[in-house]
Order: sequence, then structure tokens, then C-alpha cells
Amino acid sequence: CQRSIQSSLDHLNKRWQHLYDQIHDLQAVLNELLSQWDAYHKESQAVNQVLSETEYCLSRYSSVGADLITLRMQVEKLKSLHGDVKKNSQKYDRCLALGSQLMQVSEMPAKQDIEKNLKELERRWKTMTSDLNNRLAMFEACLSQWQQYEHEYNKARRWLDEKEKRCSELVAIKEDTNKRDECLQESKALQRDLDNFQTQLSSLYQLIDAVTKNMDNSSIVNLTSRLSAL
Repeated sequence: CQRSIQSSLDHLNKRWQHLYDQIHDLQAVLNELLSQWDAYHKESQAVNQVLSETEYCLSRYSSVGADLITLRMQVEKLKSLHGDVKKNSQKYDRCLALGSQLMQVSEMPAKQDIEKNLKELERRWKTMTSDLNNRLAMFEACLSQWQQYEHEYNKARRWLDEKEKRCSELVAIKEDTNKRDECLQESKALQRDLDNFQTQLSSLYQLIDAVTKNMDNSSIVNLTSRLSAL
């Protein structure tokens, strides 16, 4: 009888130990799964924050600033965003990887939600990175063109100032009979220079067309009015 009781107790103890081990293993699996969920939500929130901030900035920078200072600030902001996106790309990759792992161990409703969220995240991320790269390239090109335009415009302005000054001098000495021939020759040379200036002016208009392509109407008017004054 005692042996029978002891055998029963041993058998019961083995079953209890087996059940305890199963529960311990289940707790480990659940803790690991909970850790993955926490990590997934953390990375997802971080990625969505980067997406929202970048998308908002891109919506504001749909057109080039009204002056060079503003455009430089826009380019610097876009460069900063580009760096932030690149720095957070690892979080984006981890988020996708964690989501894929959770889909393998989740039941259908949760699995469908994860799959839907990942697809939307991928769509937004690809669209955002493409838009950011294109916008930065466009604004940098516009900045370069605008700087070139300002250089050529100022050069043309100085040239015209010099020619206007010389023209005034020629007008002042035209009555001097001793310098009449010299004045006539310089006047002809000045006229040729002014005729040739039209080519340079045409180049300036081409530059300004490239610069204003991505500007709003009020900014275009402000910039082109300076050139028209030449």
C-alpha cells in the first residue's frame, strides 16, 4: 500500500514538474512576444513621427522662397531633414522586421492589422524619401541658378553704370571741337557695346526663367521687375 501511494505521489510530482516546465516555457515565450510588441510599437511611433514631420515640411516647401536668404534656409532645412531620415532608416528597417516576425506568430485579426500597418508605412516612407530627394535636388539647383543670376545681374548692373557714366562724360565734352572726333568714335564704340549687351541680357532672362519656374506669382514679379529695370 505504501509503495502504491509513493508511486502515485511520484507520478503526480512528475506531472506537476512537467506542467511547471511548460508554464515556465510559455511565460518565456510570452515575455519575448511582449518584448517584440513593445519594440514594434516603439519603432513604429518613432518612424511615424519622422514621417509626419517630414511630410509637413515638404507640404510647406512646395515653392521656392521669395529671396535668396529664405531659399538658403529652405535648402538647409531640407538637408537637415534628409540627414534625420537617413539616421532613422534603421528604425524603419527594424520596424518592418519586427512586424514581419509578429505576423508569423499572431492570429488572423492581429496579423491583418500588422500587415495593413506595414504596407501603409512602406508606402508613406517610399513616397516621403522620393519627394524629399527630389525637393532637395530641385531647391539646390534653384539656389545655384539664383546665385549665378545674382552674380551676372550685379556684373551687368556695374557694366551699365560704367557705360552710363562714360555717356554722361561724352555728352559733357561733345561741344569741345578738339575732342569731337574722339567723342564720335567713343560714341560708336559705346553703341556697339550696348547692342552686344542684348546677348548678355538674353542670358539673364534664361537664368531667371529657370529660377522662377518653381516660384509663386508674387515672388516672380519681385524678381523679374529688377531685370526689367535694366
